[in-house]
Amino acid sequence: MFGGNSTPVPLSAGNRTRANIVYDRWAQSIDSFEQSVQVSPFSSKFDAFLAGKYTLTPDEMAGFKLFNGKGNCNSCHLDGRGTSLKSEQADNSAAAMVNPLFTCFGSTNEGVPLNPGNAFYYQTKPDSYGFIANPYGFGYRDLGLGSFLRSAFGSGPNPNLNWKQNAPTVDGQMQVSSVRDVALTPPQCPTTEAPAPTSRKRSFTMVTSRA
Repeated sequence: MFGGNSTPVPLSAGNRTRANIVYDRWAQSIDSFEQSVQVSPFSSKFDAFLAGKYTLTPDEMAGFKLFNGKGNCNSCHLDGRGTSLKSEQADNSAAAMVNPLFTCFGSTNEGVPLNPGNAFYYQTKPDSYGFIANPYGFGYRDLGLGSFLRSAFGSGPNPNLNWKQNAPTVDGQMQVSSVRDVALTPPQCPTTEAPAPTSRKRSFTMVTSRA
C-alpha cells in the first residue's frame, strides 16, 4: 500500500459509484461520531476555565503561559486565545467562538531529530508473511508532506502529480495533531516504541484532557 503500488479492484462504473458512496458515508459516520459528546465531551479543566468555572492552579497557569508564550505552541495547536509569538498564520488574539480543538489543521516542521525509540526503525526483518515494514532501517527519513507529494515510501499516492514540484518546500512538515487528551496516552506502546525507558513531559497539556 506504500509508494502508490496498490492494485485497484476491478469494478464496473455502477459498482464503483456505489462503492464510493458507501466509502463517503462511512467517513461521514466516523466524522459525526468523533464530534459527538462520547468522543469530544469538552469536559476538561481548560474548557471549564474558558467558561469561567475553574481557576487554573499556579502550575497550570505557568504551563498555559508557556503554551502561549515562549513555547509558541499556540501558533499551531490553536486554542483561540492567541500567542505572543507570531507564526505564518494571522492571529488577532480574539477569543474563539467554538470549543478549541488545539490544531490549525495544517502541517509544520519543528525540526525534531530522528527518534531511536521508534520501533519502526527496527522492523527490518520479514514477518510471517514475508512483509518487511521498513527495509531502510535507520536510513529511512520521513519527510512528511514532502514524502506524500513525491508518493514516496511510507506515504500513499499523491492524487495530483502537479504538486510534486512543491515537495522541497514542505519537506519535514507533519500534520499538526490535537493536544486534546495528550496526557491520557500510555507511557509506552509496544507496537510503536522500541524497548527503552520513556518519560512524558506534562504542563498545561494536563488540563486539556477530559474530566
